[in-house]
Amino acid sequence: MKVSSERRCSLVPMELKLDFTEYLTTKKKENFEPSLVRMIDKATGRPVPTQFSPWKKEDPFRGTLSWIMLNEAQKELEVKVNSKRHTSYRYPEEVKMWNRGDGQLEIFINGQHVTSYVFNQAYERPFLYPVIGPDGYPVTRSIPTLGDHPHHKGISLALGDVSGEKGKPGINFWALGTIGDPRQGRVIHKRFTHLEQGPVFARLEEENVWKQNDDLEGAKRKGQVLLNELRTITVWNVSPARIIDIRTILSPAVDEVILNADVEKKQTAKENGPLVIRVADNMRGTVEGTIVNSEGGRTEKECWGRQARWVDYYGPVVPGDRSTA
Repeated sequence: MKVSSERRCSLVPMELKLDFTEYLTTKKKENFEPSLVRMIDKATGRPVPTQFSPWKKEDPFRGTLSWIMLNEAQKELEVKVNSKRHTSYRYPEEVKMWNRGDGQLEIFINGQHVTSYVFNQAYERPFLYPVIGPDGYPVTRSIPTLGDHPHHKGISLALGDVSGEKGKPGINFWALGTIGDPRQGRVIHKRFTHLEQGPVFARLEEENVWKQNDDLEGAKRKGQVLLNELRTITVWNVSPARIIDIRTILSPAVDEVILNADVEKKQTAKENGPLVIRVADNMRGTVEGTIVNSEGGRTEKECWGRQARWVDYYGPVVPGDRSTA
């Protein structure tokens, strides 16, 4: 099977949906394993690090083929199912995960710690922390912090106003999720549905619930689950750069859910999320950092709450500058 690409790119994650039932003989189907899928650069004959991920465990032949486009010279690639490994070629180390057993899943690229996924229910929501650049310096603010916004931890997903009924005040999933305050809520990790690691990426898939806090005073009512979430986080092996994909599917757990963007009644989105990133202190726009977006916005005032294809937040992290986009 041949894959052609005229895209001029370098270190870009690529994906292709494949059905191997169309290409494999009966004998090869009997011995097929996802780890046997190989990709070859036709021009050089060298293997390209590849990962094949079946969509269903009971059907290993249909799935997504992932690889990293290393440079613009790779115009024609060939996919093979072969048990032989190119012993003369030095394969990159895998992206690996390690469950510490204390509500943290650590992720490494080529032996370097890139980030940890913290899903311990002691916190108001799961988050990635720290997020470390290729030179070993974090681009996220240290925890714990004595400064402002203690509920901003690493990279997380949050919403400032989630209402289960029109006309009623929404639940704040942005703040600290103070126990006993039914005006606030917490995002609770339920379970991992899939964990995968390999030479191209590491991926975690999990189920969460967005639950209003129980009222421990007053009416003493049980909090309501408003949203069910399926979250996928992928860390790609594009060293020395870093690419982390976060995808979420939110579905209502009640008849109606309203996500209110105008939390402070200022005709603009404020503290609504869903993506939250707390950068290192030196990178803040109020210090030495700079925010720009795809639409020409510059500074927090011009970028906050506005639609854009991308946002770049950069500033000094000793030594040198760092950027998150």
